[in-house]
Amino acid sequence: MEEQEHQPTEDEAKPERLLYHYTNQNGLLGILNSKTIWATHIRYLNDLEEYRAGVRLVERVIDETRVQGLINKETGDSFKSIFETLNTCDFYVASFSSANDGDSLNLWRAYAASIPGYSIGFSPGKLRAAIRPRSDGTYSGMNWLSDVFYVSKEQDSEPRMISSYRQVPTIAVLISHLRSNSYKGDARFGVNLEDTVAAIQNNLEAVKTSGLLLMSILPALKDAGFSDEIESRIIQVRPDGAPSNVSNPVRFHHGSWSIVPHVEIPISFGKEQPPAIEKIVVGPCPHPGEAVKAVQLLLGSKGIANIEVVPSKIPYRNW
Repeated sequence: MEEQEHQPTEDEAKPERLLYHYTNQNGLLGILNSKTIWATHIRYLNDLEEYRAGVRLVERVIDETRVQGLINKETGDSFKSIFETLNTCDFYVASFSSANDGDSLNLWRAYAASIPGYSIGFSPGKLRAAIRPRSDGTYSGMNWLSDVFYVSKEQDSEPRMISSYRQVPTIAVLISHLRSNSYKGDARFGVNLEDTVAAIQNNLEAVKTSGLLLMSILPALKDAGFSDEIESRIIQVRPDGAPSNVSNPVRFHHGSWSIVPHVEIPISFGKEQPPAIEKIVVGPCPHPGEAVKAVQLLLGSKGIANIEVVPSKIPYRNW
């Protein structure tokens, strides 16, 4: 029988929505000059509760899985140990939003309050390609692009907490993984050498897989109160105390209450390649036409073509 060509579904045929990064004039100039974007250490974001909410949620999942008898104490302790190790890692995040096609009043107010602000629209596919490690050693880093998952942090509402975390795909996978591997914690060591080695290997693989799941979800959780931002993040992880990567060192900038660590994430695959930008929205300002023209001239001066530049449609006056 002749094999029929796969026809993409409606969802597969849809292009991915652009991811917008809101910034000010200095941010736009820095991004275009360096072809990088700053990823800030997660503990120094504007909302200190973001990361803590994710930590509490994952701790809750592990505890409840053990209480329900899905894993025994030894396996639970192993998961706790690897979770505590991950909790000492340094996570850096760069934030993007797909809300309102880069023209969100709340996000203009929150992240681009200067006149004018800018919303830089990135292609998700090109971003994924740009953040991969370089085979020539010019850039390396454990990076990935992830959706942000919004969860309730209400400690007094067990049903709300459970409903919230079970909607997070990676948490659901983690729970399923714990269920399917719970027997490994009860493996009978010492029956014979072959069984003992197999039991040890099974336990190590179960813990390793759960560790990777935990690592992927910890920096991607955020309180449900921010769900209208529809955020995605580039995430980079570094072991605590790891030496600074020569091709991607930790840098620092001024913050409101502390100096803030950040790393630079490439937005093009090589310095000579165009950035993964497809659109720039100029925020509300007194002279939008002139502001748009200035961005077009800036792009032209750098030899960057085929980027749409448009003014915000929001009738918001902050001047």
